[in-house]
Amino acid sequence: MFLNRFYLLLGMEEHEEKKTGEDHSEKESHHEAEKSTHHDHKPAHHEDKKADPVQQRAHHNVNNAKGELTKRMRENPWMLVSVVLGVFVLILMFNGGGSGSGKAISADTAGEKLLSYYQANGADGLSLDSVEEDNGLYKVNFAYQGSIIPIHMTKDGNLAGSLTPLSGGAAPSGDSVGTPTAASVVEIDLEDDAVKGDANAPVTIVEFSDYECPFCGRHFRDTLPSIISNYVDTGKVKIVFKDFPLNFHPNAQKAGEAAECAGEQGKYWEMHDKLFENQQALGVDDLKQYAKDIGLNSGNFDSCLDSGDQADEVRDDLSAGQSVGVSGTPANFVNGILVSGACPYSAFEDAIEAELEGNDWAISNCRVTVL
Repeated sequence: MFLNRFYLLLGMEEHEEKKTGEDHSEKESHHEAEKSTHHDHKPAHHEDKKADPVQQRAHHNVNNAKGELTKRMRENPWMLVSVVLGVFVLILMFNGGGSGSGKAISADTAGEKLLSYYQANGADGLSLDSVEEDNGLYKVNFAYQGSIIPIHMTKDGNLAGSLTPLSGGAAPSGDSVGTPTAASVVEIDLEDDAVKGDANAPVTIVEFSDYECPFCGRHFRDTLPSIISNYVDTGKVKIVFKDFPLNFHPNAQKAGEAAECAGEQGKYWEMHDKLFENQQALGVDDLKQYAKDIGLNSGNFDSCLDSGDQADEVRDDLSAGQSVGVSGTPANFVNGILVSGACPYSAFEDAIEAELEGNDWAISNCRVTVL
């Protein structure tokens, strides 16, 4: 669960529930030994408690406060980011500001590192919106269930915490706590966009993506092949690709233009695949080499890319995404319903099957509920 992971960053006790059975056995053995030791010294231990009732009450109050906070956060996950992580603030103060104690990393790397951490620990619906500098820290803005969650991070990438509360407590419509309701459907202009599959397929997936985004790369490698083989190749789904270059990915705009330029020669998807297969090398010279690799007319491609002929097409895709609420990538719309983040194939399978069977459905944290 997403909110549990914020405890994990601070080393708080709740993450212990996730340990393996072997860890629990070791812990129980240690606990038994510890109980034995305490039993041997019980009189002295009780004398200490009697000698310091103030400390005892303080410890009790802290535990009660933590328990109450956990309860309230479970009842209302939207108060999660309103918690100021005081431990984080104190560490920053002792380190003389937000730079941390290690070597500074780039804003791009910081954002991707933090997102990777959260998604690896169960934050399936999270996507990266932007990263900016803020008073000696990086402010990493995440898109999560229709809201932007700012998480501050030291520039060495070693400490992170929420320092900016969100206002309000209710979840957005369609993603509320309790009984799911049918997700809202948006209309997206698909004119002049590349299409993979049968134009008359009953299900359309519109993907807003960024060629430099690692989670878009994960979607390309881990999820898209199964969608294509099981649904696109069988005529049930068509995929429409739209560019959504994030402003902290310096090569994403030009990579999008490269795919459009390749499309002018009938090889959009070949370039699309080449770009995702080579996400770490998307400079202009690289793009021109990929054009040669897939058999394009180099002169025409180079001219198209250098002139910026397709720049407006890529920017129009970005604007189209923003107009329907896209704030991070990947963002896929299955017949107009948003599936946010690098969700596993099973989520798309459930959504597509619901559409094929004519059922209403909702999605939260990459889990589809048929209504």
